[in-house]
Amino acid sequence: MASYGHVAIIGNGGREHALALACAQAPWVQGVHLFGSRDDCEFFQHDTIQWHLHNRIGAPNWIDALKRELCTWAIIGPETLLALDLATQLREAGIACVGPSARLARLESDKVFAKSLFNELKIPTPKATSFDSYDALKSHIEENALSFPQVIKRHDLCGGKGVVIVHNNEELLQLEKQWAALAGPFLVEEFRAGVEFSFHVLLDEHGHIRLPLSRDFKKRFAKDQGPNTGGMGAICPPPAWTKSDSLCVQEDILSPLLQWIREQTLEKSSTGYRGVLYLGLMKSDRGLELLETNVRFGDPETQAILASTKVDWASILLTCAKGELRQSYGSAHHIKATRHVNVKAWVHESYPSPVEPSPVEIHCHNAIEDDFHSSNLEDPTFEIIRGNLHQDPTCANRLTGAGRILYSRSVGDSPYQAHTKMQRSMKGFTHNLSIRHDIVGWPLSYESAGVNDFALYDLVQSSLDSASARFASEDSNALLYTCDGLGTKTLLARKPEHYESLAADLFNHLTNDLIAGRAWPSAMLDTIVQHSFSPKRTQRFLGALSKQCCEHQVDLLGGESAIMPKLIRTGGFEVLGTMIGREIPELKSVASLEDGDSIVALPSNGLHTNGYSWINATFSPSELDSITVPLKESKRNSLGDILRTPHRSYREATYCLLNAGVYPKKIAHITGGGLEHNIRRLLEKDSKHQLILNWESFEEPTLYQWFRENLFWSTQAMRTTFNMGVGFVYIISQDTFESALDALSNFKAWKLGEIHERRV
Repeated sequence: MASYGHVAIIGNGGREHALALACAQAPWVQGVHLFGSRDDCEFFQHDTIQWHLHNRIGAPNWIDALKRELCTWAIIGPETLLALDLATQLREAGIACVGPSARLARLESDKVFAKSLFNELKIPTPKATSFDSYDALKSHIEENALSFPQVIKRHDLCGGKGVVIVHNNEELLQLEKQWAALAGPFLVEEFRAGVEFSFHVLLDEHGHIRLPLSRDFKKRFAKDQGPNTGGMGAICPPPAWTKSDSLCVQEDILSPLLQWIREQTLEKSSTGYRGVLYLGLMKSDRGLELLETNVRFGDPETQAILASTKVDWASILLTCAKGELRQSYGSAHHIKATRHVNVKAWVHESYPSPVEPSPVEIHCHNAIEDDFHSSNLEDPTFEIIRGNLHQDPTCANRLTGAGRILYSRSVGDSPYQAHTKMQRSMKGFTHNLSIRHDIVGWPLSYESAGVNDFALYDLVQSSLDSASARFASEDSNALLYTCDGLGTKTLLARKPEHYESLAADLFNHLTNDLIAGRAWPSAMLDTIVQHSFSPKRTQRFLGALSKQCCEHQVDLLGGESAIMPKLIRTGGFEVLGTMIGREIPELKSVASLEDGDSIVALPSNGLHTNGYSWINATFSPSELDSITVPLKESKRNSLGDILRTPHRSYREATYCLLNAGVYPKKIAHITGGGLEHNIRRLLEKDSKHQLILNWESFEEPTLYQWFRENLFWSTQAMRTTFNMGVGFVYIISQDTFESALDALSNFKAWKLGEIHERRV
């Protein structure tokens, strides 16, 4: 490695500074030389990194500059220099290089060519049409009455500003003022509503390495509002990505592209593609599609990717530059993220304007003499990365900047930890810049956490239309059964007593399900599936479950125990149960729904057993006990204790209701699908009536307010996932409503809404 001790990184942005910081960590690297339009800056002093002011375009100038600093290999950041074939010229001068030739860089520099190639290779991609002028493009949209939004792209390199989403005719006219005089061609592409992902691959002639998946936040303002500026922040790894998504990309997108790239190399008998291939992917209801290809590291995704795992990035990049990936890593290798990273861009309030540098005021209270290097900050897992920030050579305290001026980067064991580290560290700065604080690495909906309750429910219902959950017994009373498990709530069990709590969870959940089906529980069976056998866990859980059954006179008929190391994660387990009950005689025949019937609700005492996949995609189980949530409703304030609160049973409340002569017409246990969908399922086969819920009839528990304020979870997303403080619901006739409230007075019941007839 001695002959490669000095590396040149060419470019001006946060991407290049992040690459420099990553390469500087390698003990064998003697010097990292950043070449671009920024000179040295006293705010970013580093023993190994040197800044060189060099913005001459000609290749001989670059070669001389690199050789003067003893650089024997280089990483090219900007796509403009790759399009000018700087990579080829450096290689011909004996400097190994991460970056493809200009011929292969057309995958980014010519969008019309790239889109045509995607179609030729049968790669899934949104349909697009090209036009030689903006007038022709505008006429096409108007004459064909295309619906908005539409995606309009310039074919050439625009520094990440060549894609605009047009939502109406007014925006189309506004864009015309900016682009009409520009040379074409232009592309009009079908709009997709979904989530974008950045898929980076490092490749050479014979091998490739998949880098950790990331996501770029492109909208200027919070909640993804405002212009599509790109680069407002990044996360790694992102939620809502599955193994099947990886397989789809590998087979349908990456493989045909790699085959084409290698065929081009063979045809031209030239050095192959040595560099980064960036796939801009969209995941929507159409599946995964390729939106664009870039031929360099993304900015700011690079800042997130490089901090997501501890590897020798300098060695990996040098191996790519030398064309030796297969010798060192095999023909295909995958580097996975082992940590969560959050990156946020710092911009002027008026961004994306002005284009010219404007004054920047920034002061770090927690650093030594405003040195932003991470070793001088209170938390070394938080860093400030230099973007387009300039220091006035005549006045050290005078700073200017334009575009994305700085980046903050934080690393954590969970998305929430990375975010809170960022928020805490940012309090140590005063500045005149703008930052999107809502860029987070956790899912903002249950579905993006990998759970689609509604699709699963519809599938199961359609599959069971001919089946029944009840069967006849000898005394003509029906027997009913229910089966369920605790899912990812088991991940929160960290102490022996937590296993006992899970037994109460399972028993009460099944009991409530049976009561909602109008049956009293009489017997049950259990199943416990573990990665490896744990005598303590098994004994504590089964002992507590047996106790629950004895106390409520439910026969524990037996069960099943399984060890499945390839199915269950290390240290993990799942518990499931099947409960059988006899139909409640008083509810065998109840009156039909009528206009004015009341919806009576009983409170929950936490999340019960639903929504934990969302929770576990946000937090690591080990950090939950250190997070404090002040609840008005409970003495518990550790988030771990709050989330482990056992499921409440509504058996006694239902006894009291029946003993008072009040017979519910329908009953709902608020579980998967949340409050809103569980209640509405009561009427899924009733087209005559509708539910009118009064959301103001109860005070939302503090926990959900905390979720909204600290996790940016929307009220609507939570209502379709969590019980929102409502655990059980009865539909009661109007004439027995007062009796129902009296019977349930010890259970804090209230009127949640009414049943109304639909008006035609």
